[in-house]
Amino acid sequence: MNSGRGLGRGRRGKKSGSKRNLNTGGFIYRLFHPEQGHLSKEREIQLLRNAQLSIEKRLKDIEKSEE
Repeated sequence: MNSGRGLGRGRRGKKSGSKRNLNTGGFIYRLFHPEQGHLSKEREIQLLRNAQLSIEKRLKDIEKSEE
């Protein structure tokens, strides 16, 4: 993975506010290893809800395309 710089945004530093793909290894790992304590409870719940919505949406899309 590249570490944020050199993505054609000049010297504006790491891309923290942008729409990164959250479903990357680290994100998934954190969600399923809460004992590591990476996340606050609120953040964990928020991320799980988002993930749930994404998954349901994707499922619907796939089911629709099979018909």
